[in-house]
Amino acid sequence: MDFQEYEDIKRSMSSSDRNADKERRLNANMIERRRMQTINSGFTSLKRLLPPTEKKAKLKQPFCKQAVQHIMRLQRTVIQVRETLTVSCDENLADERKQRLSCRKSVRRLYKREICQARVISSPGAFFTHAPQTKGQPLTPPHEDHSDRAFNRWSPTPYDGAGVICNDCQVFDLSSCRDFKKNWILLV
Repeated sequence: MDFQEYEDIKRSMSSSDRNADKERRLNANMIERRRMQTINSGFTSLKRLLPPTEKKAKLKQPFCKQAVQHIMRLQRTVIQVRETLTVSCDENLADERKQRLSCRKSVRRLYKREICQARVISSPGAFFTHAPQTKGQPLTPPHEDHSDRAFNRWSPTPYDGAGVICNDCQVFDLSSCRDFKKNWILLV
């Protein structure tokens, strides 16, 4: 195309086409300006969030490197804190498990003691080496003298280590008293 043809085409374009072309260019320029303002605003906000350094980055590339380094430091810190919290949580859980186990053992011991006492109380002919008393309860009545009765040959204490200690109760066999059918339980 030569210059003459170009001039002819240019003259043939109406003024409305020229105005539309001009509006498109202005619109594109305005969109680009807004985009650059948004980017610059983001950089300004990011600069405020970063810790102050000796080198003030005026260019965007070094500034972006500083931002990346700071973000990586923050990520490492977050990982370390999570690991620390995980370890401390695991330790707390272990301590809690130990406390629960200790509590269960205590409850189990108390339960066994109650069962042992219930067996002693409910067994016929049971006797105590000493009467358990608590504060505020009346003293137990004195034992009667049963020397003239048939069971006076029984001793209130076990013979020659015949007893077996189980938790807080002592169980022993009165085989020396010729009663082979019953095991007796004494509270210790």
